[in-house]
Amino acid sequence: MSNSRHYRPHATSSYSPRRNNKSSTFTFLRSVSRVASTTATASTVILTAQAAHVAWNTPRLPPPPNSGYDFPIHGLVSMYREEEEDEQEKYVEDGEMLNDSHNNDGDSDEEKKIDRPQSSTTNSSPPPSPIIHSNQEEVNLVIIGDSPVEGIGNATHRQSLSGQTARHFSKITNRPVRYWSFGVCGLTAKGIKDCMLPLLHQVVDIPTGNKGRRHRRRCSNDRKIDAVVVSCGVNNVLWGQSASAFGIELKSLLISIQSSPGCEHAVVLVMGLPDFSRMPFLPWPLSSVVGWRGRALKEEMERVVEEMQLDEDGDDSNEKTNGSKRRRIALATIPEVQDVLGDAQNINTTNHPLLDHLRHDPAQLASLQIQDFFADDGFHPGKHGTILLGNLLSRVYAEEIGISVL
Repeated sequence: MSNSRHYRPHATSSYSPRRNNKSSTFTFLRSVSRVASTTATASTVILTAQAAHVAWNTPRLPPPPNSGYDFPIHGLVSMYREEEEDEQEKYVEDGEMLNDSHNNDGDSDEEKKIDRPQSSTTNSSPPPSPIIHSNQEEVNLVIIGDSPVEGIGNATHRQSLSGQTARHFSKITNRPVRYWSFGVCGLTAKGIKDCMLPLLHQVVDIPTGNKGRRHRRRCSNDRKIDAVVVSCGVNNVLWGQSASAFGIELKSLLISIQSSPGCEHAVVLVMGLPDFSRMPFLPWPLSSVVGWRGRALKEEMERVVEEMQLDEDGDDSNEKTNGSKRRRIALATIPEVQDVLGDAQNINTTNHPLLDHLRHDPAQLASLQIQDFFADDGFHPGKHGTILLGNLLSRVYAEEIGISVL
């Protein structure tokens, strides 16, 4: 008995190392937590400083004249010609000047323009230009979205994303393309729906003149919208929005476009998100963080488009059970920069098809750098970038309508 009593204190003392181990573990975890917290704080400070530096030093480039809310209500017409000097892009008014005040129904001149919020900028319409005459039916194209659609960093609409998209649409269809470009810098997917979608509605319900009398004409079979290009998501990424919230906004925008008058049979093309980690204006590690966010929203965009491509029965065919065409939607995935430049700079491989505009200039093709695809701010598409995107969108459209493109 006495021995057992002597061993109890000894047995009790044997648990002391375990207590020390637990204490050491907790101490280690607290240390790791402090280091992680300090690292996170330091990272936040670095990222915030980099973001502020980028915001301060990135030049604020203007869009082309008559952009956004000021885009001509009757659109622009682009016709592709093999010879560059013969390519035409003109303001077209369907035989009616926008500032024509000869009407007998008392409507004001301002009602003939696109309704827009009050701003300090001049809302003057461009002077009328000669109408392009063609025996071929026009392709009606609406581009809607954010700053790339507004044309930030491009001097003219012809150089911008919208102009280049219309040009390549004309090339693949061999038809004149009448296009409208409704975009404003800084808009999220929800902002595009709230601010730009009403302009799309006005396109299919535009004021026209007939022998001094004015009436409204809705989009008919000979003036339907053939395609709608959507550029969105970049500002959702920059605002740090979650993927799920972006998915809700995107789906709401696309459904609203598909249900808009005149767009019942339009092909909706969603332009994919770029690789933010490769953008020239973003330093590391900010580029990695923004790139990670961008990939999350890119995957959500792919999921939403894929979901909307399926009809109610889960069938992804182009025909519904009742025989009517389903509403078509497609994603134009922007290729990785290294894939494009790799093809361009490797003489042993076939040049990338999106760079076919340089096929007769091998020296320039081989000297391409990533900066050549951006405007002077290193962020918005410009130069070869808008040409590449216009080419990409036209190829996706051609695939949707069954046109073979080399």
